[in-house]
Amino acid sequence: AAGREASRVAATPDGKHAHVTNNYFDNTVSQYDVNPSTGALSPKTPATVAAVDRPYGVAVMPDGRSAYVTSFADGGVSQYNIDPLTGALSPKTPAIVAADGDSIAVAVTPDGKSAYVTNEPNTVSQYDIDPLTAALSPKTLATVDTGAAPFSVAVTPDGKSAYVTKEDNTLSQYNIDRSTGALSPTTPATAATGPAPRAV
Repeated sequence: AAGREASRVAATPDGKHAHVTNNYFDNTVSQYDVNPSTGALSPKTPATVAAVDRPYGVAVMPDGRSAYVTSFADGGVSQYNIDPLTGALSPKTPAIVAADGDSIAVAVTPDGKSAYVTNEPNTVSQYDIDPLTAALSPKTLATVDTGAAPFSVAVTPDGKSAYVTKEDNTLSQYNIDRSTGALSPTTPATAATGPAPRAV
C-alpha cells in the first residue's frame, strides 16, 4: 500500500512500473511492479524510497529511465534513475535540485529535453535535462511568472505548448521555444476556467 495521503502516480512508458508520491509523514515514493495481465500493482523491494519533504508531483521521462518528484514543503525536486530491468528508483547526483518556493507539479516535454515545475509563490521553474544523465539544471531564465497560486502543469504531445492551472479561476498558457524549451506567454496569456482548477 502507498503511504498516508498518496498524492500523484506516474507509470513508466512500458507499463511495467508505477511510482506514487506519499505526501505526509514518511516523505517517500512508493514503487510498484505492474502485472502485465491484470494491471494490478505489487510493491517492489524495497517498497519505498526517500524523497524530499512532502513529496507531491511525479513525472517520468519519455524513455522511462528517470523520474522527478516535487516537494510541497521545501522547494526542491528529487531526481531518480529508474533501473531499466527492475524499475527501481535510485537517487541521481545531485539527489535534489532547487525550485522556486514550494514545488507542486512537474511535467516533462515529449522530447525529454525540458522539465517544468509549478511553485508557490506564483512561478514555474524551467529546467534543461542533461542528454546523458537526465539530471535537471535551471535554464538561463530559471523561472517564469504565472500569477496567483499555480498548481498543475501539462505539455502538449507535440511539445509546442504548456498549460498551468491556477487557483484564481484561470489557466496560464505558454509557447515552448523549439530550440531552447523556454516558456513564453501566448496571446492571450490566460484562459478562464471553473472555480479553483487543480489539474490539466
